[in-house]
Amino acid sequence: MLWLKGKAGRKEFVMKQKVNTAGSRFSVLRIISAVYFALLFYLTLFLGKRQEINNYREKVNLQLLDKTHGYYLLSNYGKFLFFVDVIGNIILFIPFATALYILFSVKNKMLLGFVILFTTIGIESLQFAFNLGVFDVDDIALNLTGGIAGIYLYNILRRKHTV
Repeated sequence: MLWLKGKAGRKEFVMKQKVNTAGSRFSVLRIISAVYFALLFYLTLFLGKRQEINNYREKVNLQLLDKTHGYYLLSNYGKFLFFVDVIGNIILFIPFATALYILFSVKNKMLLGFVILFTTIGIESLQFAFNLGVFDVDDIALNLTGGIAGIYLYNILRRKHTV
């Protein structure tokens, strides 16, 4: 409510229309979450396709942290690949839990963990099935780590702010 002083010196009030900031903020977060999911699937399925590799199926990695550790033991370029592989896969899935909270109202942490795990396995399986990338258990473990970090980060931020 906004009070204005009238011409005759008396107070008049004007009802100020309330703007539903919570609803509009939630709509923006839903749009951002949908864009995140679209980018996630684009990055994991189509961006990594390299012309010099014809058959990704021959490069399947079923040993946990074998390829990632091998990168680190190489030259500086190998350390760069290690950073991109490890940190990139973790960071890529940190917003995943928040997006699930916002779009689908999933609040059960165990269910979120399973959704993150099965989504990652699904992405890796699609990469293998359509020869789009290498099926790599390192990616599954790192994406799951990022997703779990996202669950905890979301809960910390939710306690401090209303999301």
